Amino acid sequence: MYNKILKLRKNIDPSEFELQDDGSGVYISKWTSSEIKPTDAEIASVDDSKPTWIAAQEEIHRLEASITSRRLRDALASDEGKVWMDDVEKLIAVERGKL
Repeated sequence: MYNKILKLRKNIDPSEFELQDDGSGVYISKWTSSEIKPTDAEIASVDDSKPTWIAAQEEIHRLEASITSRRLRDALASDEGKVWMDDVEKLIAVERGKL
């Protein structure tokens, strides 16, 4: 919610509001800004998902990390390992295409 508020009110200082969660969800507990306090609907409408390029980079890192030394040995030793390695490389190429 913090990032959504900062996206909605670009000129606000983070010290001008406080968030609280009493178990029923996060809400604005203090608002001292001269900017208009955003409504729950405004806050909910903000897309705070990661940009595609960041998500793609994270997926590339995850896929590359799956290619361990053992997986490389398996790829050299068996056709099944080669197929797996080829499939991972194809997935990496798809993610790179998003960049």
